[in-house]
Amino acid sequence: QIKREKSESIFYADLIDDSKKFIGTPYKWGATGPKRFDCSGFIQYIWKSNGITLPRTSYYQYKHTKKNSISKEECKIGDLVFFKGGRRNGHLPVGHVGMIVSNNDENIMFIHAASGGVKISNLNESYYKRKFVGITRVLI
Repeated sequence: QIKREKSESIFYADLIDDSKKFIGTPYKWGATGPKRFDCSGFIQYIWKSNGITLPRTSYYQYKHTKKNSISKEECKIGDLVFFKGGRRNGHLPVGHVGMIVSNNDENIMFIHAASGGVKISNLNESYYKRKFVGITRVLI
């Protein structure tokens, strides 16, 4: 049991370290990396480089993991955070995805590919609070 927990924590630490290497990588709608990313292409790329295959779009990533929904209080690094879409995909219930990189006293930070490139944002920012849909866990 302990050995598995340790290997799981190392997996998530590596996942976050890998994702942070791409901070500043330019955003391009439909791009799957590694020189440019859209939001779901970034998440898919990071997880795939760590041995886990996820669907291509944020909508299907949400559908794939929705059964593992968790609260903000329960979230931990590596969990996926979903938001309502913008211009291109506003008709969908989900149109943007990021990945939790820290959760300290309700100060939840997530990494995502957005306009301006790959960056870390705070879930408490009013824009993200307004667009927030939910958080899910990818089972490894």
